[in-house]
Amino acid sequence: MRDPNGVPLRRADGGEILRTLLFPKTSATMTDIWHVVGLRGTGSDRYSVTDLFIPERYTVLRDPRIAPRQPGRLYCFSSSNLYASGVAGVALGIARGMIADFTKLATQKVPRGARERLCENQVIQSQLAQAEARVRSARAFLLDRVCRDLGGGRRDRRTLPGAKHDDPSSVDLGHSSSSRGRQHSLSRRWCDSYL
Repeated sequence: MRDPNGVPLRRADGGEILRTLLFPKTSATMTDIWHVVGLRGTGSDRYSVTDLFIPERYTVLRDPRIAPRQPGRLYCFSSSNLYASGVAGVALGIARGMIADFTKLATQKVPRGARERLCENQVIQSQLAQAEARVRSARAFLLDRVCRDLGGGRRDRRTLPGAKHDDPSSVDLGHSSSSRGRQHSLSRRWCDSYL
């Protein structure tokens, strides 16, 4: 935050005052700049606003030392935990999409030198079942941690959640030679899971 002369506003201890500002997406001009191999699904594009006034009621101070305005478990949940659970949710979505893409591929693909489709191979069936179990387990873990942490105030970001670290191994089975290439959704998700 800055004063009318453009000088950053400071707290009593000298630290800069930071606020999160909320406004409708329709108030911004979006620019598509996100042309990357990994994390394409995040939609991390550029935006700009011109002469946009945001009332104070649509802003939030970002200082962990400020007591919550409202009592209750939800207001003890830190922004770090909010971001961490959001990143884990993205990872789980990538893994879920990879399983769906691989399942579709497996019903159609007959590997070179094989006589049956991937979906008829018992090893592939076992690996797919294990991937499904890992993703469901990671999702359950995330939901459990978020529910528990809502009541515990500040927590170390590393405790939330294990889901992000489980995803790549959950879906490794999907990166076959027939899915390589930037345009195939399975290949894109495979890259995303490692970022």
